[in-house]
This record gives sequence, structure tokens and C-alpha cells, in this order.
Amino acid sequence: MARGTYKCAKETKKRLLETVIELIKEKGYANVSVRDICRTAEVSSGSFYHHYPSKEALVLDAYYHIDQYVTKEFIEKCEKQPPRDSIRSLLGLYLKLIDEEIGLLVKEYYRVMLAGMNISALDPHRPYYQALCAQAERGITDGSFRRECEAKEIAEYFMRFLRSEIFDWAIHGGDYNLVAQFLKDYELALWGIVASKER
Repeated sequence: MARGTYKCAKETKKRLLETVIELIKEKGYANVSVRDICRTAEVSSGSFYHHYPSKEALVLDAYYHIDQYVTKEFIEKCEKQPPRDSIRSLLGLYLKLIDEEIGLLVKEYYRVMLAGMNISALDPHRPYYQALCAQAERGITDGSFRRECEAKEIAEYFMRFLRSEIFDWAIHGGDYNLVAQFLKDYELALWGIVASKER
């Protein structure tokens, strides 16, 4: 693919992602059609279906927007923190995106997930998951986390924790501060993996 064509396709996807988030916040998921998305984003329906087979697929991609924030600079910042703090930074990044950009669209993400439409949610090759594993490995190596744990186990533990935080916030209609509640709950969640000397 030529560089110009790739750039154009990337910009089109970005416009679609931003549009679906804003429209669903404004009108609700059930009241937004592919036609609405295309009209607002000024994208043809042909172009839409070139990138996404359905509205549901676009919703899933909007949720994975998080991976673009796991930059080299962000990882370098994490590497300078103790492992327990770097994992908190990674989880906080995810929740900040939900709170500030995705909002209650997250309800539709879970609905689509439960319908079995997406098998890549737990993809171990995703940049976010890889970053979480790397910080977990650091914690095991430096003795912050229990040595009988594997990095993959710790990463999955925190992904389950993250999903529970988001799900609870969503079923409460987003009526409390997601990030503030996470910061309180995180300290309790740490007790499952920290080495005894770190407690």
C-alpha cells in the first residue's frame, strides 16, 4: 500500500472512531446507525465497510484505542517507577481513557463481547497486554511480587481486576469517579501478589 493511501485510510478510521464515540454519547447506541456515522464523519458507506463489517466491529475498535497510548515514551516512564507503581500507571491509563473518551459506550463493548463477536479481547500480542506483562516480570525479578507467580498470571490477574472495575462503574451508570475508586481498590488488589516484605 502506498504511503499516501495508508495515511488516508488511517485518517478515515480515526474519524470513524471519534464519530461513533461522540454519536453514541449523544444519542445512545441503539439510535445510531451506520448511515448516521458515515454522514457525520463525512465518509462513504463503501469506505466504512472497507474498514469495518458492522457497527459492532467499530465499537470494538474504539475500545482498543488504548493501544495507541502505550507509546515508547510512556513505557520509558513506567520503567523508571517501582513495578507496583508502573502497573498502577498502566491500569490508570486504561481507566482514564474509559472515563474521558469511551464513557458508557463500554456497556455496548461488553454486550458485543458477551455475544461472542470478538475473540481478540485477550490477545496476548496486544501492546497494552505486553506492557503489563513486562512490568509484572520486573516486579518478580526485583522481588516486589511473589516469585511463585508468573508474569502472565499477574497480567491476567490485573486484566480481570480492570474489567471488574469498569463493569461495576458501567452498571452503576457511571455515577462515581472511576479513576478515584480504582486508586483505592488497587492497593487492596496488590495484596494478592506482593511479596510479604513489600506489604
